[in-house]
Amino acid sequence: MKFLCFFILCALLSTLLKLPNLTAQISNRLQTHCNSFFANSEKHAEIPKAFLCGQNLSAGNDRDLFLVLSLYHLLVVSGSHLSFVLATLEALGPRISRLSFLVLLAFALVTGLQAPVLRALFFALWRKVSLFFKLSLLQTQIAFCAGLSCLALSPQLWQSSSLQLSWAAGLALQSFRILKAQRRASEKSLKNDFLSQNLIYLMLIPFLAGWGQLNPLGILTNVILAPALSIILWPLSLIWLWSPRWGSQALDILMASLSHIAGLMPPVSLDVQVPLGLRWLVLLIFHGLLYHWERENKCFNGSYGH
Repeated sequence: MKFLCFFILCALLSTLLKLPNLTAQISNRLQTHCNSFFANSEKHAEIPKAFLCGQNLSAGNDRDLFLVLSLYHLLVVSGSHLSFVLATLEALGPRISRLSFLVLLAFALVTGLQAPVLRALFFALWRKVSLFFKLSLLQTQIAFCAGLSCLALSPQLWQSSSLQLSWAAGLALQSFRILKAQRRASEKSLKNDFLSQNLIYLMLIPFLAGWGQLNPLGILTNVILAPALSIILWPLSLIWLWSPRWGSQALDILMASLSHIAGLMPPVSLDVQVPLGLRWLVLLIFHGLLYHWERENKCFNGSYGH
């Protein structure tokens, strides 16, 4: 009975999203309205557009810099953005948090219903239903159902590299969470966390193919810079809404610092091209292994992933 109620809810959501004309018109209008808040004349205007509105960065210095640093994924609206929005809503109190799914749906529409956001949205739905009906689904089970929901809704997404990367990033983050759960508090150390982050980056290499340069030092930039940048970009983008001139100046300082760091990195990149079918096979293998690992450790639910 619980599963029946859940699938009815999923069917209603899928029906809404499968109205292509209506959904596309609503999403395009909301995304255009979001982009209108950012002055194109200001320098680095595309960064807050990408971060808050899901606008793809055009070829240029800003895009190239994030690719060189292996940090371009920070500008792709994904599950981490939804997690931040959800955490903000929960901090505002239980009454506001009850509207979280509607807010997440609105945010997904504003950002153009991109594949990573759609996957994270389905993940949020499956997770909430699992908690509400006390199904005790593992996060790997929720992630698998969320991915299948995306493919059932839009079969052409099987060719989407961003869906694969988002899916794999969520699994990689879950592996890191299980590793931390296995260690006692006395056993935690910076060395272990660093090794765990390296494992995450290595897991994502097959799925980062085609997204730009794969610099071996990308492990360091993701461990050291990615957590800080993911936090800094939120207030900088919001400052831009209040004062484009101040936001542009703040981003100019940030980009200059990142450019200096990129200049210290050796011009070495790995030209890795993994076929689409092989990436899906690797993803399924990761999923199966992580499911058995999580099942042994009994880690239920979790964040929305990347």
